[in-house]
Amino acid sequence: MSKIQQVLAVLALSLVALVGVDQDSRAAHDTNPAQVEMQQTLRELWLGHIFAVQHVILYNLAKDPAEQDAAEKAVVANAKQIANTFAPFYGEAQAEKLFTLLTGHYAAVKEYSKAIIAGNTSNPTFQIKFDDRPLTISAAALADGGAWIARM
Repeated sequence: MSKIQQVLAVLALSLVALVGVDQDSRAAHDTNPAQVEMQQTLRELWLGHIFAVQHVILYNLAKDPAEQDAAEKAVVANAKQIANTFAPFYGEAQAEKLFTLLTGHYAAVKEYSKAIIAGNTSNPTFQIKFDDRPLTISAAALADGGAWIARM
């Protein structure tokens, strides 16, 4: 299986896993309608994030700069929407930190896909900043399902 097929398989499995955990929250009969609406909104935003990142990778593979630029703008806009959804609960500063984390993670995924497409299959590393601290993320860390976030 080629690296591109592996990347696409991981993206597809991520989507299936996310959609597969879709539980009917109304089954409990005592759920708050606002909670159900928030859950649906977040699910839609995260699915949008998965699709937008997937499109950047696909357009990077297709070497279509116009489509890639549009897809990159969609990822950033989606990350901003996700962060803004949390702002009423955690404040603007925390929402901005979440936005920074999401865009940093996206940047690492984008660089990883570029390296794989260019043939760099050795364990490329990427630098991102979070809380004004530089973080080095390796391809192996990206492949471990995001567990590196818990070790920050």
